Amino acid sequence: MRRVVLDTSVIVSGTLIDAGHPAKILDWWQNGLFALVTSEAIMEEVKEVLNDPELREEYQLTRAKVGTLLNLMRHHSILVPAELDLAVVERDPGDDKIIVAAVEGGADTIVSGDGDLLDLKAYQGIKIVTPTEFAKSLNF
Repeated sequence: MRRVVLDTSVIVSGTLIDAGHPAKILDWWQNGLFALVTSEAIMEEVKEVLNDPELREEYQLTRAKVGTLLNLMRHHSILVPAELDLAVVERDPGDDKIIVAAVEGGADTIVSGDGDLLDLKAYQGIKIVTPTEFAKSLNF
């Protein structure tokens, strides 16, 4: 089974907007089409973004929905310790947590909407693709 890291933007977009590839990708993960690789650092960033009061109000997002998502991520993914110290994304070192999760989790793909990650195209054989490219790779 493919091992995939979803960056924060993909997870957040898929949670907030029911249409589009990010939402479909979250559905595909929940339906077992691929194994999600993640870390506490990624989940913390997702939690921080989704708990923004303005965002929650705009999208009528409840704490329960955020909690359910994080619970799914914690219990239905490959959770890596994120212990590697990598400096890969020069323009945004905060994005290194995505690379670290992918390397530690043996991921073959990172799905991202982040230009700094996408500009890399790949790292140590791990492809870095947009949600649309990932959907095409699954023949959807």
